[in-house]
Amino acid sequence: MSLARAFTALLCMFVMAKVVAAEPLATGLRPGAAERIDQYFNAAISGGRVPGAVVMVSRNGHLAYQGVFGVSDPRTGVPMSFDSIFRIASMTKPVTAVAALILADEGKLKLQDPISKYLPYMRGPTLLADAGADAELKRVRADREITIHDLLTHTSGITYGAGDSAAERLMRQTRINAAAQFGMTDQQVAEELARLPLMFQPGTAWFYGRSTDILLALVEAVGGEPADRFYRERIFEPLKMHDTFFRVPPEKVSRLARSVKDPATADIARPSLYLGGGDGLWSTAPDYMRFATMLFNLGELDGVRILKVATAKSMTTDQIGPGLARGKNYFPGIGVGFGYTVAVRTAPGAADRPGSVGAFWWTGYRGTTFRVDHRSNLVTVTMMDASGPPQSAINGDLYRIIYKNLD
Repeated sequence: MSLARAFTALLCMFVMAKVVAAEPLATGLRPGAAERIDQYFNAAISGGRVPGAVVMVSRNGHLAYQGVFGVSDPRTGVPMSFDSIFRIASMTKPVTAVAALILADEGKLKLQDPISKYLPYMRGPTLLADAGADAELKRVRADREITIHDLLTHTSGITYGAGDSAAERLMRQTRINAAAQFGMTDQQVAEELARLPLMFQPGTAWFYGRSTDILLALVEAVGGEPADRFYRERIFEPLKMHDTFFRVPPEKVSRLARSVKDPATADIARPSLYLGGGDGLWSTAPDYMRFATMLFNLGELDGVRILKVATAKSMTTDQIGPGLARGKNYFPGIGVGFGYTVAVRTAPGAADRPGSVGAFWWTGYRGTTFRVDHRSNLVTVTMMDASGPPQSAINGDLYRIIYKNLD
């Protein structure tokens, strides 16, 4: 082992001791597992599949594995480090869910409340309907209001505007998908979403979209302060997530993983007004491991309670049921349900990746992912910066290696 790798491993053990508070030798993985993971990622990097990665595995409450691979910026050759900061994209969504659920725990909102109770501009959502023989579309009032529960479960009818439906095409004609470049705030994005038609009646189907962006606007309205401050005071500081931000401080920009060209990365020195409740956070592997471990512990970490036990259980339990319609982009897959912003395995043997019934997870399109599996006493976090099929396949392979090597 090189001196740099040995120092990194020592640093990993020091940081993770805060997370798992356990003896580092009680790993819960079979002998040789670490070497197998090392070999896999070294091959993936040498083969050009991904520039670099950080991997962390906790088992039975102990640090089981940590690995740092490749470079954080292939253009400069800067090595990846344990504290490299990644754009975690949609792994922002579970954090936003926790922010909203904190307010529910405090009695400041109810999940079955209509969102318009707190954001009046969301009142009276509409859909597009066929007007008749002229084949034109007209607006019709939705059967009911969108609830907070709908937003948490992607059953609101709000999409990302990526498909071919009339509602999605209308979204692409707005400024929403380039909110940061247009200098929009999160409240302005939510207001513009409110003016668009839904893709379907609220509560009748699952379809991935910008529901979580509206949740951030809700947190601001009900929490009474800017969302980035609320997240910092109520989640990041209590959990000692010192490297998780919507806006990366200038003194930490040098630690960014910049493998994928992205306006959000290129313009980091010029922070936008728009935060992005569904995709705007930056974080590190050890920070997100603390967040994931809090969920594993049903809302608590190191004596600090973030969510009530019942609330944490609800978040990580299937909330949509087998009968709900699933759109073509239901990528959680067969045998997988959906809780509050996380996929939840509901059937053994049906999902395309290993894991126990009840295991929950979510990913970011740039390669970040986390998984919590109570039955296997397992928590994993992987950070990469490589979009597209390679990172998805790498994460799948990693899970197969881990589960095959559980002690």
